[in-house]
Amino acid sequence: MFQEHDYRTEQSKSDSVHKKKEIFQLLNRDFIFQAIKYGSVGVAGITSNLALFSFLVYVAKVWYMIAGPIAGFFAMTQNFILHRKFTFKNYSKFKIRSYDGLKRYLRFFALSVFNTPFFSSLLYFQVEVLHIPKVISQLITSVIVGFISFMISRRFIFR
Repeated sequence: MFQEHDYRTEQSKSDSVHKKKEIFQLLNRDFIFQAIKYGSVGVAGITSNLALFSFLVYVAKVWYMIAGPIAGFFAMTQNFILHRKFTFKNYSKFKIRSYDGLKRYLRFFALSVFNTPFFSSLLYFQVEVLHIPKVISQLITSVIVGFISFMISRRFIFR
């Protein structure tokens, strides 16, 4: 006579709708523009890394094994500043020259350190196991690691 109400089904539908809204919010205009800006800053970082590396190796005659980390550290620092001032300008309100800024910089540094072996492993897997051509694998890996870094930076570093 009485119809039993199944709250679990209703909750499941509610969770599903909530997840769809979260996914839609991820793809909103601000998110997409931030992702594009993040990629642009990444390209600027690669460019400055290569320019400084080339200068150190070919002009200053610094050993390439020393020049590489110097150029990498410089580019990473530049990227952090550009992300704060450009990519996440309206999203993040901390001051770079503050204790909070230092903590966030160290998180960004840790993310960069983590990305190196992750990037190399993913690249190796694509080239050696999946037999994807090296240049295409480099591009695919750059996009994957870049997007993951963007999501981590957006959520845990620049928020």
